[in-house]
Amino acid sequence: MRSRKVRNSELASGVADETYEPPNLHVTGTELYQNRIKSLSHHKTEQNLKSQSVSGQYPYLTTKPIPQSSPWALQPNGAYCNDAFDQQTSVESEEPFNVTHCSVAKEQALTLLDVSILAFQKLSSVYGTETELSNQVFKELLRKHFVLMSDYTSVMKTFNERVNLCQQGHPDVPSPLHFLGCNAHYLLGLSHAAEQETVSFENEISAVTGEKLGRDKNPKFTNFLNFSESASARYIRMACDVLSPRGEEKFGCRKEWLAFCEANGKASKVPSGRSNRFNNFFEGAAALIHHHMDIVAFFSDEHVLKRLNVIQESVRDDVQDPILQALVCVFAVVYLQVIGPYWQFLKSNTEYLDFHKYIQRLHQKLNEWSLDATPLLLPELGDTNVFHQFHHEGSFDGLFSYCNPDNPYFTLIKKALEQIMKSFVAVTQRELSDFLPGGVHSKEPKPELRAKMRNCQLAQLMGEYPFGHTYTDKYRRPNNALNHQRPLHNQSRTSGQTGRHKKRMQLSGREMNQLQEKQLLDITNKTKIMAAVVRNGGPCKTKRDVDYLLSTLEGASHSKKREAIRLQISYQKVVLGLKDKNLNHVGFSLKDMVEKLKLVLADDKCPQIPVPGYRPVFSHNAQAGPGEVVPSSGMGSAAQHPLQHCHFENIDKSSMKLCSELPKIEIQSFVFVD
Repeated sequence: MRSRKVRNSELASGVADETYEPPNLHVTGTELYQNRIKSLSHHKTEQNLKSQSVSGQYPYLTTKPIPQSSPWALQPNGAYCNDAFDQQTSVESEEPFNVTHCSVAKEQALTLLDVSILAFQKLSSVYGTETELSNQVFKELLRKHFVLMSDYTSVMKTFNERVNLCQQGHPDVPSPLHFLGCNAHYLLGLSHAAEQETVSFENEISAVTGEKLGRDKNPKFTNFLNFSESASARYIRMACDVLSPRGEEKFGCRKEWLAFCEANGKASKVPSGRSNRFNNFFEGAAALIHHHMDIVAFFSDEHVLKRLNVIQESVRDDVQDPILQALVCVFAVVYLQVIGPYWQFLKSNTEYLDFHKYIQRLHQKLNEWSLDATPLLLPELGDTNVFHQFHHEGSFDGLFSYCNPDNPYFTLIKKALEQIMKSFVAVTQRELSDFLPGGVHSKEPKPELRAKMRNCQLAQLMGEYPFGHTYTDKYRRPNNALNHQRPLHNQSRTSGQTGRHKKRMQLSGREMNQLQEKQLLDITNKTKIMAAVVRNGGPCKTKRDVDYLLSTLEGASHSKKREAIRLQISYQKVVLGLKDKNLNHVGFSLKDMVEKLKLVLADDKCPQIPVPGYRPVFSHNAQAGPGEVVPSSGMGSAAQHPLQHCHFENIDKSSMKLCSELPKIEIQSFVFVD
């Protein structure tokens, strides 16, 4: 039997040979459906088979040949898989059958870079955008994640060891942490730049025309509170939530939308609106423009109109605004021509030492597109494939049909793209300056260094984050290996599955989801409480620390003082888990709250009982007078050098898994104060 691995020479540039066909893949899928199995168990099994493999040897099942333009990505365990798998199956009977498969999530799993970007977003919301404190805390958090990933993925650990060994004689080799940090800042900077330019265009259009965009023109939404995001971003997020929610949402219409697409002979490409993947927002924009005419027709259907709720009405009003759709098209083009190919490039087999070459070429192209963005809208007029990756045009062919020169808003799309490309140039020069000409890592490496790092590829740093949210099996820790086999549907259970395991398997999906949601909520609450306590100077350790905290709030409003004391009480109960009945039934008055808090704190002269994970900021100054209220040494230095007293506790892998499943902007930032 031929090996299923693609030859390295065919993937040296991240692009498979056009003549290569995965061995036995088409034969296996066709034979399985047409000859061996005539029926599937039910619709759920059909959906599983689309996203999960049916043979222990082959990772995917398809009833059609894989197109030559499909991207093949190298996984950390050495297996190759297709990222563009979306084939359909058919079901005629409901008889169950037994089959063995390996777990492959339909939605692409989180990478370490995804989690790093989310962590930086959260830290920026706590410490401020682009502050020295947030940057240093982010570096420490990234290091913790990298160590955790290295322990889990041997490929990444070997990569890091080899780079560290080569850095001893060649300091111009970038460290993996520096590489990941630069790319996290860069991608987040591109996202912010595109959003800011879009907001600017929307404000300018509203000022000129005197009308608002999308749903804001509808008097029904006059009193609705809009977030600080643009109307285009609002439409992208809400439409993805409504048309393709992760689960059955109360206000969604996923079933109706899928039925509409099936009736028209199309497959929905709208991604989940609840994903933590960085690309998800831009991919959603491309999918919505690809389905633009379908979405308009869907919300014009009389059966859908009868059951519209306020959320769906908002999406309908936005999709019917041509100017708003033109700006959404800008996000879609940015995904297909810049961010999408760049992400593919980071997951390709490109050598680590060649990263600077592609960045310099990208910088040159961004400068060209900032002067004339026509090649972005008409790819046939110029070479837009900077990274030599697979084009997405085949997946979203409806996009370029929408933004053709016959579109009355073609000029608006072109001008908006040119302005965004100018911002992208500035972001590239700011975040990736080390890889541009004249930078620290911009020089061509020596032949002997290249020989040592020949096997160091970018994809090895983009390994699948092992604690992501895309795994459906909640009863065990997810496995990175694609060939991990388990039965998909088995009628007979072995007699050994009794006791605790049997009881665990009998839990309903709703009970497991409720338990996990409660755990996630607890982690979120702890994170918010800790961040608020840190802003007030840290947790109180002694009764004198409470007096000092109140003295620092002298002149503040009564409600602000009460809120500060309430946070200290919440810290004792929620974060430290203190179960003292003095903290129950705390009164609303400030005096009562202070008295209850002091009852659970130690006296100034009493030795403290160490609490695991508790590193207080306040401490008593023994040299102070009996009537003096003084700040602790920890707090005094925290005001000048706050990072010296911030660190991250070791977190077990199960907690990290839960943290990675938090919604967007609620990713983990476990900050304690020393």
